Amino acid sequence: VTRRDLLVCLSTSGRSESVLEAVASNGLSEQFSNRGAVRVLDGMKARMILGGQTLAVADLEQDLDYPFRDQALAEGLRSMACVPLRSRDRVIGTFSVYTRSLRRFSDEAVAFFAEFANLAAISIENARLYQRAEERTEKLTTLSTLTRLINSASESESVFNAVAMAAAT
Repeated sequence: VTRRDLLVCLSTSGRSESVLEAVASNGLSEQFSNRGAVRVLDGMKARMILGGQTLAVADLEQDLDYPFRDQALAEGLRSMACVPLRSRDRVIGTFSVYTRSLRRFSDEAVAFFAEFANLAAISIENARLYQRAEERTEKLTTLSTLTRLINSASESESVFNAVAMAAAT
């Protein structure tokens, strides 16, 4: 498998654990990359992957269960390997590798994709944790400002105005 043959898509369950949405891709058209979310409950294979299993499909044309089969074939995709993104013993998404030619992925290739997916999951989880920490820092800064204002205010009206402005942000 050469680098030019591989096309990748990263999907995560950001807003809802029952929905997978493509969040990044390489080598795929914008139309295919933005094909929409897939509800996990809608497909046995999606449930398998989010259950922690790996999926490899040698011929997408023969796979009638793949929810985006028609779009994949229109894109010229023929084979796919899909591995779960695992973080802290839970699946947070999928890492999918597609090819434009028929290909049976070897066990070694699927293991490599799984290792890459594990590293990607760690990065995604770290980014989410960092974002939460930034949001908490912003809230604490606002609370600290309000506390200083309340402690130093001589007029309660200025305190109420500041509280109202902070609540609006």
